Amino acid sequence: MLNFIYKLFILYLFLIIFSYNYNDSSLLTFNNNKILNFGGKIGSNISDILFLIFGFPMYIIPLILFFYPKYNNNKFDFFYKLLIKIFGNILLLISSCLLSEILFSSYNKIRSGGIIGYMILDLHKKYYFNNIFYISELYIILLIISIKLTFK
Repeated sequence: MLNFIYKLFILYLFLIIFSYNYNDSSLLTFNNNKILNFGGKIGSNISDILFLIFGFPMYIIPLILFFYPKYNNNKFDFFYKLLIKIFGNILLLISSCLLSEILFSSYNKIRSGGIIGYMILDLHKKYYFNNIFYISELYIILLIISIKLTFK
């Protein structure tokens, strides 16, 4: 039963993320337009917050949640796999946010990498090095490692 509820949650999250519309009324956008998000007002608010935090990489969140390990009788094996997946997913989201911010930074006046991508890129530019090529190369390697850990 719990697995069924989890799958419904992932389906709901998938629907509200893929029906995200920048012009929907939400916590950060106030207008009188009709809400086009499939989740209604709540779905519009959730997808707007996810877009603010993660940017374009928010579209991979339902995919990440779908591939979490299923519980079995061996608790150590389950928790080990779960920790590896969580670590890989965090790396995947961070590197995706940064790469999205590098590649699409001036797209339609919005933060394409979300707050996470913007802050990490700004940190690298200020304190480490300002060459975007080296930053993107580093995070492409991180992205490959995180995909390997996430979908193992």
